[in-house]
Amino acid sequence: MNFATPPRQPGKSPLTAADARAVADIARRLAEAEAAGAIRPLLKGKHLALLCPDADCAAAERFADAATALGARVSRLDPETLKATGEPQARDALALLARLYDAVECDHVSDGLVDRLRRTAGLPVFDGIADDDHPLMQLAVHGGVPDAAERQRLVQALLVHRLA
Repeated sequence: MNFATPPRQPGKSPLTAADARAVADIARRLAEAEAAGAIRPLLKGKHLALLCPDADCAAAERFADAATALGARVSRLDPETLKATGEPQARDALALLARLYDAVECDHVSDGLVDRLRRTAGLPVFDGIADDDHPLMQLAVHGGVPDAAERQRLVQALLVHRLA
């Protein structure tokens, strides 16, 4: 398995080699726990914000399913709610987001908003981690496109790595 950091795709942040190894190891352990019927709610008590302008986005649904399967609560928010008319209002909206949530997933959100959240929110900000073209999916065990179960485990593994 190649853990080299791939080139950055617009809107997608690559994983470091160390993160890739850790996520791959966690995904393997999640698969073993699932096979043994011993999945634990590793994200119980975590509240995640899901910013997505499209109510029918498959990747956003995959993210929500992966997170809730491990016990997290996921709240969908329209990214337009973070576009305040002035700088003080925008700061206040970002501060409120940071107080209410443990992490934010941005799906089909502008790179500018993702970057601003990363700089100012003070919490983990993900960018489309359940998308087929996200660098996370390059960790698939057999290469190529992961199946639905493996995709879910990879998303869960990254969440566990960053939040648990």
